[in-house]
Amino acid sequence: MSKFILGTANFSGKYGVARNKNINEKELEEIILFAQKNGINHFDTAIAYGEAQRILGRFLDKSEKLKIDSKISDKECESISSIINAVEKTIECLGIDKLSTLYLHNSKSLLGSNQNIVKAGLNKLIDLGLVDYVGLSAYTLNEIILCKNTFSVLTRFQVPENICDRRLINSKELMELVLLGNVINVRSIFLQGLLLMNIKSIPVKLEEAKKIIQKFDFYSKSIGSTRTELCIVYALGIPWASKIVIGVDSQFQLQEIIKSDASLINDWSKNIDKLDGSIVDPRTWSI
Repeated sequence: MSKFILGTANFSGKYGVARNKNINEKELEEIILFAQKNGINHFDTAIAYGEAQRILGRFLDKSEKLKIDSKISDKECESISSIINAVEKTIECLGIDKLSTLYLHNSKSLLGSNQNIVKAGLNKLIDLGLVDYVGLSAYTLNEIILCKNTFSVLTRFQVPENICDRRLINSKELMELVLLGNVINVRSIFLQGLLLMNIKSIPVKLEEAKKIIQKFDFYSKSIGSTRTELCIVYALGIPWASKIVIGVDSQFQLQEIIKSDASLINDWSKNIDKLDGSIVDPRTWSI
């Protein structure tokens, strides 16, 4: 079973700092089918990703055993019926029977004044057999802990972590959640493409990341690897991570990820610096 989940955030629109053009539907079809031919039958999408769900549903080989996760935002969480309707439309758009996991896109949906409605709506989804699991796509460990304590039915989580972040790799709290039967998948392993960018193309407003990424690039070349390969091997080594959500711009990039066999040598952490908090959270980028 593949450790990778193919993300679809970039299937519709210019998602990611490194993107300067849309991927056409022919290229997306090639990416989806190449993923499935190589054992990746787990996909991550969301209503907020524009046409991504329609495109995914159109090109998937549904003869394969699929796992498809989606997300809902605050807008869809206004009432129990709006939650149910959003998921039913997603399932119809994808052309499948049910979702594997439905994630809340924002912890505020569960931690705000509307939390009882959200809890009831998520429970109803499970009762109706529209989803197997419910969870949270989080930005911080604290969000996960607060939401899990608020609603123990949440058993699936996504959290950002990458080779230039490393805040959570040794998290005892996340390991404890896993040991208790929860599943945690890691996302943002390329930091929306920033870690793989041509150094000269890094936006001025992210200038403070340039020296660290340049050093990362120099180190990867010095050991005969690519930055993509090192991002992948780091993510594969995260002890609490079940799977890795990846986004790709081409079939070639997906092939590089799948075939990656790089390794991290003992002194790697001394040669790859950490980015600070203002850079590791894309929500703070003003670009």
